[in-house]
Amino acid sequence: MIVKVKSSSDYQLYDQCHLGISIGNANSRGQALESIIQWINQQDFKHCFIDLSDTLHRHNFMYQFSLSEDHAFDKAREEGDEWLRNNLHQLESLNIRWNLYR
Repeated sequence: MIVKVKSSSDYQLYDQCHLGISIGNANSRGQALESIIQWINQQDFKHCFIDLSDTLHRHNFMYQFSLSEDHAFDKAREEGDEWLRNNLHQLESLNIRWNLYR
């Protein structure tokens, strides 16, 4: 899989990157995630902010399953934990310093 930058090349002006992870999005796991991480490793970034948007997903659970916000938050957090278990090895292959925010 090849990563293409869809906007300008202004990203090259920065020494930090932001990797947004959306639970359930196919680009946030498997070969797609591996390709993104390989691309990041080929850039001159010094640091990567990883945004695991798991708890934001609670709104979808509230709507889809008629859950209270507290129960939807817990379900979203559990899915985020599962995503981490399944994909942490990918994040650990980053060759730069990174922080994960949820």
